[in-house]
Amino acid sequence: MYPRVTTPGLQGVVLYDPDNTTAPDFERLKVPFVSVTHTNDLPDQARVLVIGQKALDMGTPLPIIRAADAREINILVLAQDEETVSTRLGFRHTDIGTRRLTLRQPVARHAEEPERG
Repeated sequence: MYPRVTTPGLQGVVLYDPDNTTAPDFERLKVPFVSVTHTNDLPDQARVLVIGQKALDMGTPLPIIRAADAREINILVLAQDEETVSTRLGFRHTDIGTRRLTLRQPVARHAEEPERG
């Protein structure tokens, strides 16, 4: 069971989500937001600009980000593809890889022992 999510006083969230991948999650969590479909749209009441998952690609114009930055609006960029993150946005990224973990002592043995202290 997860704790109930509440959003008291949350206002001014603007969501740029052209593929509608993030909006359903915001609606499910009852996060109030204004959706914008064009990168030139930025409402006056905007306090936080959320760039939805995979909303940017190499061809997406970015005037909405520049406008938000000029108005000192907080910008939250959700997961994008590697090329967009590194080339368009200038962030470094790390590929996620798998790791092998080897335990030197069985975990179950330690779980059964009483704590000493």
